[in-house]
Amino acid sequence: MRAVSGKGWMRRRGLAGAGGAAALALAFAGVAPAAADEPDSVIPVGAGDARYVALTSDGSRLFIATWGNGFYAVDPFDGPIVEAFGPMGAGSVSTGDDPQTVFTLADTVGVSRYEHHASGFEEEWATSLTYWLGTEINVLAPDGQVVYVASQDGDYVSRVHAIDASTGEILWSSQDFGPNTLTRGVLVGQTLYLTQNEGNRVIALSTVTHEVTATYDVSLPFAIAAAPDGSALYTTGESALTRIDLVTGAMLSAPIAWGRNVLATPDGARIIVSSLAPDERDLAVLDAETLRFIGTVETEAVVGGTAISRNGSAVYAVTGEGQIDAYQFLRPVVAAAEPSSTEAPVGEPVTLTSGVTGNSYESLQWQSRAPGGDWLDIEGETGDTLDVLVEAEAVEYRLVARSLLFGDVGGEPAVVSPAAEPTPTPTPGPTPTPTPCPTPPTPHPTPAPTPPPTACPGPAGLPETGAGTASADVALAALLAGAALLGVALRRRTRAAR
Repeated sequence: MRAVSGKGWMRRRGLAGAGGAAALALAFAGVAPAAADEPDSVIPVGAGDARYVALTSDGSRLFIATWGNGFYAVDPFDGPIVEAFGPMGAGSVSTGDDPQTVFTLADTVGVSRYEHHASGFEEEWATSLTYWLGTEINVLAPDGQVVYVASQDGDYVSRVHAIDASTGEILWSSQDFGPNTLTRGVLVGQTLYLTQNEGNRVIALSTVTHEVTATYDVSLPFAIAAAPDGSALYTTGESALTRIDLVTGAMLSAPIAWGRNVLATPDGARIIVSSLAPDERDLAVLDAETLRFIGTVETEAVVGGTAISRNGSAVYAVTGEGQIDAYQFLRPVVAAAEPSSTEAPVGEPVTLTSGVTGNSYESLQWQSRAPGGDWLDIEGETGDTLDVLVEAEAVEYRLVARSLLFGDVGGEPAVVSPAAEPTPTPTPGPTPTPTPCPTPPTPHPTPAPTPPPTACPGPAGLPETGAGTASADVALAALLAGAALLGVALRRRTRAAR
């Protein structure tokens, strides 16, 4: 592997070569090119001219079809290991989830399945098809059960064939699409979209009914890719990149000269195009929705094939003008901002640090936000350290690596929060000396009243003095009254007796 480090190897261009892809795109967009990503490594592959490239879903193995020199398998993370295999001749290649399996289409054989064994890749089956140079349709269904390829016979009859991926049996063949070569294809759901270069159209072919369901007029279409959500197609032509909205049918074009390959990033945000124009040795990056030109990533030779991993973590640009090299671009890894959490008094200075591993980015940028809010760039903060002052509310900070190929790649944020105000402790006052309560006087017991002396009785019939004398008078009066009444009663009785 030939490692590439630093950021000085790229050549800078303005609008020189007005017929080239970048120049046309710049004229269309009216903006200056951004500083570009750099490859993390350049892998020497072998002799030949790169024609077509496929990458396994996990990005662990890269397959390259050449113009007349057979096929290469590259293990980019293991050595790397480069292995040549398959028939000589021009063709295309497809692969899926299994890095041990690959399907080749060659003008000398037809379509073949290869499996990796201890001795290398060995052919499992081959199905003969009449092949014509320029036919590069080789699409493996996502479930790995069917591979779709195209053929063109000596009478210039072009057809699509569905091949059982396990046995090589032809399951069905399409109608005759005429003498014009079927060039590239992409599968969206149950529809296979085909470019017919000299037919100036994109064809929608149902894999269920095997019938054409729609056509789109595009000048000399060649490469084709689909948006990850299946809402749009992107196809390159002689002088333009065209976006086809599959919902409305609307088409939008941007000037790109002789686009050889087109990729849609898995996040659906960017389109990556390589050109066959002889003075163009770069990847043009455009906005997927508007086709606005964003910038270029340059290589040292014309790019013959491109591939991107399903999760968007790796992009490969394979050059080939006698010597094939694979430019490897890996999504940068941004370290978490440190310290991860800080509490300090408001206005206190705090220094945060982070860093980036990898070369595939153009610049660094610190960002901030209130927790849960939107990230905003901090003007002028583009290094690996950040000095901030503690604010009255918590703030999150992160470092972002800004990449043309991978977009904004952010690290884990650090949180800087104001320290809680301490609860004031009251100053104790002097302890008051309690005033003693006066001792109440001991109460003297209340003397019990002395009963009056009992009067001694005097001689009978004799009056007493005081209270006793009054009682005797009353009794005497009563006695006298009674005697008088008795006398009256006796006199009345005597009279009556007479």
